[in-house]
Amino acid sequence: MNKRLGKTRDDSAEPQGLPREGSALDELDEETSSAPPRKQSQRLSLLRSNGLPGVSDAEIARRQARRNAAAREELVSEFGFVALDEAQLSRLKEKGLVFSVEHQGQTRFPAFQFDTEGQPLPVIARVLSTLGQQSQGWELALWFMAGNGWLDDRRPVDLLQSAPAEVEQAAEREAEELFS
Repeated sequence: MNKRLGKTRDDSAEPQGLPREGSALDELDEETSSAPPRKQSQRLSLLRSNGLPGVSDAEIARRQARRNAAAREELVSEFGFVALDEAQLSRLKEKGLVFSVEHQGQTRFPAFQFDTEGQPLPVIARVLSTLGQQSQGWELALWFMAGNGWLDDRRPVDLLQSAPAEVEQAAEREAEELFS
């Protein structure tokens, strides 16, 4: 536990978001299934178009759910969650300065959004103003964790303090590409 920020890490693997029986869209993971129906359909079409001949939609969705669950576990293990006053965190979220994820039935705030003094990194608010209209929760958290082509396959999370302008530009390009 980081004493300054009060970061916490959950040691338990989170089985949430694993596929359920039903249609392929029902089997999409937690963050995808909470997306608007149009976005769900776009994601499934993208997964299908990436080619996996002979692989069912349900299997594609299962594989994606496993990858997303592993990425969520990686985020929790690598960064943990910040343990600051809940009222303060709620106010920061309402102002669009940070975002939260649902983890084991609780609203949690990934610690990478904060500096060593517990203050939100300004780049987070700028990314939220760009991507936060369409993405939130785990989807947004996983965007920070994934290698990004606009950043030469570096992860935005690794550049939040050293190259925040590059992260902001990557978010803008991503938004242009996805939402235009």
